[in-house]
Amino acid sequence: VPEPVRLRKNLTAKAKDLTSLGTLVMAVLAVASLLCMGMLQEKAFYLAKLNEHLASTIDEALLVEKKKETIRLIQDRLDAKRSALNVLLELHRVTPANAFYERITIEAGGRLELRGKARGLPELDRLTRALAESAIIVGDVPSPKKSRTDDNQISFTVTSEVQEE
Repeated sequence: VPEPVRLRKNLTAKAKDLTSLGTLVMAVLAVASLLCMGMLQEKAFYLAKLNEHLASTIDEALLVEKKKETIRLIQDRLDAKRSALNVLLELHRVTPANAFYERITIEAGGRLELRGKARGLPELDRLTRALAESAIIVGDVPSPKKSRTDDNQISFTVTSEVQEE
């Protein structure tokens, strides 16, 4: 067989092999592409399903979150021992009927100053004892500074510390 014919046969065989290989590579790429597209389609379908489920539960979740926030705020308020409201409630509880306050100062550090009037020394002593026994007052209550007023009442000033939060 002459050399040019043999080379032509070899080139034709190689061309057929390369064409077959190219076709095979294209087919593999097409199948891989279809598999990837199928997986992406499945994930998109699953995502749409999750979004639909989320849309149906979002209102309930927001309501639950709002209730949790309300409960947390109530617990924080109940846990606050030195809050002004708790101090005022305790003062209301321990104050005798014939004593009243003209000024109540509650400072951030826990210092409490009470200025007021009482009809007599027994009421002032009762107030001092009640403050000393109070759960919200820390330590001993010092003797109040007192003075007589024009209307025959006793003006007093009591300074103390309220319990830490």
